[in-house]
Amino acid sequence: MKIIVTGASGFIGRVLVEKLLNEGNIVFPIIRAKTNKNFITPEITDYYEDDGDDDKLLKFIKRSNCDGVIHLASYFMVTHKTGDITPLINSNVHFPTRIIDASCKANIEWFLNIGTFWEHMNHHTYLPVNLYAATKKAFEVISKFYIEHNNIKFITVKLNDTYGPNDSRNKIINLWLDIAKHGTLLKMSPGQQMIDIVHVEDVVNALILSVKRFYKNDFNRERFEVYSILSKRKYSLRNLAQIFETSTGKNLNIKWGALPYRNNEIMNPYCPFDLVPEWEQKISIENGFHQLGQELF
Repeated sequence: MKIIVTGASGFIGRVLVEKLLNEGNIVFPIIRAKTNKNFITPEITDYYEDDGDDDKLLKFIKRSNCDGVIHLASYFMVTHKTGDITPLINSNVHFPTRIIDASCKANIEWFLNIGTFWEHMNHHTYLPVNLYAATKKAFEVISKFYIEHNNIKFITVKLNDTYGPNDSRNKIINLWLDIAKHGTLLKMSPGQQMIDIVHVEDVVNALILSVKRFYKNDFNRERFEVYSILSKRKYSLRNLAQIFETSTGKNLNIKWGALPYRNNEIMNPYCPFDLVPEWEQKISIENGFHQLGQELF
């Protein structure tokens, strides 16, 4: 298949692109003009640096003659300031709307969108934790217009926490790896919040199965299919730290309760949608942490 991927230079995107290429697909990344291009391998023969020009974007998508789009790109922040409103809307609403609009004009067959558990605070069908989650939902709502008025198939897959090797994000597992390596102290909340976290390789497998879903005979474009990627078991943050210590053989110098919980802290992640069909988690948290420990210590 020929597939356009946004967010191809991100943590999940890099692993996804490698997997797609290894399976014989042709990948056309759409990246920001200032994106580090070191991730672009010789197997990628064409990519587009988006500068906001809608005509050039449409020409690229038409020229690629792709089967579908995997939209991974997003702009994330837990708590926004006034100055963050424009980049959040530009990245999470305006940009994907431009992509799906051009995709429909180019007769792209399908569009795989990535959503977030943070749209479902306190087990609600829809209650965004923050503006980031609201902007992700806004694009999903906008996409219904394109689905109704064009012949494009659409799936949203909702994610929560992810982890794995070569992750440069400012995430809790990376903070633990750092303090385990250097023996420094990390102040944290009381640690009773539940964590639903999945290894990046399992996440990528779920996304590839989602792509295959578009070609199933029972795919229902009127149903606006939405799925989730859930771990087999959730752990409290404190228990997760204990598993990390056991699996890596490294102690964590954590001062629990030194920090308060964040405003709107998600104490128990929730997503009201079924798992991606035919997918199951294969990498346990113990094995995933053990792998990280072997690679970094």
